[in-house]
Amino acid sequence: MQMPPPEPQSAGTAGTPSTAGHASTGSTAETAKFASTASTAGTAETAGTPSTAGHASTGSTAGTGSTAETAEFARTASTAGTAGTTRIAGLVLAAGAGYRYGMPKALVHDAAGRSWLQNAVDVLAAAGCSPVIVVLGARGAEAAALLQAGDDDLAARKTALSDSAPAGGMGQLSASVLVVQAADWAEGLSASLRAGLRCALDQPDLAAIAVIPVDVPDLNAATVARVVSARTATTDAPGAPASMAAVTHDTLRQARFAGRPGHPVVIGRSHWAVLIETVTGDTGARPYLRAHTVEQIECGDLGTGVDVDQPR
Repeated sequence: MQMPPPEPQSAGTAGTPSTAGHASTGSTAETAKFASTASTAGTAETAGTPSTAGHASTGSTAGTGSTAETAEFARTASTAGTAGTTRIAGLVLAAGAGYRYGMPKALVHDAAGRSWLQNAVDVLAAAGCSPVIVVLGARGAEAAALLQAGDDDLAARKTALSDSAPAGGMGQLSASVLVVQAADWAEGLSASLRAGLRCALDQPDLAAIAVIPVDVPDLNAATVARVVSARTATTDAPGAPASMAAVTHDTLRQARFAGRPGHPVVIGRSHWAVLIETVTGDTGARPYLRAHTVEQIECGDLGTGVDVDQPR
């Protein structure tokens, strides 16, 4: 009996980024671009309209578990992009068929009806990452439709964010969402990784990319902001200004939860080409990270970092 192809695994428990893909070189993957600009939290936004073939417009600017450090980093990231050298993208890994789960995780909703996929996009956008690259594969058209439908409840998501945000709000958040259909997703995690990094390489002003899988539903914007800014819970006194550590093209940085490696993983641009050329199978960037020095950022006070492989 023919076995199903391996499912791309998230690597929070293995200490590697679960990385996804964009097929722009040597691939038949179709790329669709979703672009939006979200204003301050709680402000209504008009959904975009389809533009050229293969492109549409959507918005995504909410997040959960937000803290003052998230707001500070979001503001910093929004201004850093103007310099053209320090903009940081987000990458959502959502291409797998979810054999153990019983369905692609890109299509899963939580008990409250919240889309895991939309939540992942919103978390990265709320932390200041732009663009947010989403790699889809199994039942990718259905998953992409979920993101487009997310425009319909954008105002509600912003209202929820503003209700939970700290004093001063989240700053002005904006993100483009680039949806990549990876035709070779069934080859394993590395196929998705290559695709995502190729997409990022098409953005010449990006310094690094923050990678998360779709199956970590309790991940929040505060965790992403901490890892990107490298501000730890013990570095500064409560209420003190965040200590912002610059993200460079050489950055390799990873969240840890009570000492266990997880997500996000921040990968600087200088590593992308090597990863594209060397990753194979279903291990993703794990061997590369083990061979290099990775800065570890403890985030156990912000969440569990647990990836969900089976229905609860």
